[in-house]
Amino acid sequence: MIRAENNRSIGLKKTLVFYSGKAPKGVRSSWIMNEYRLPTADTDRY
Repeated sequence: MIRAENNRSIGLKKTLVFYSGKAPKGVRSSWIMNEYRLPTADTDRY
């Protein structure tokens, strides 16, 4: 959760980590991707 100075929620951040190979024996890579989105309740305001 990303918050403004007044502690109001302004967005969400999800970190995705990439693995090579299949679960559960995959090897974690150094690649990551951050996904940002607006909170569902506030989406209509913007």
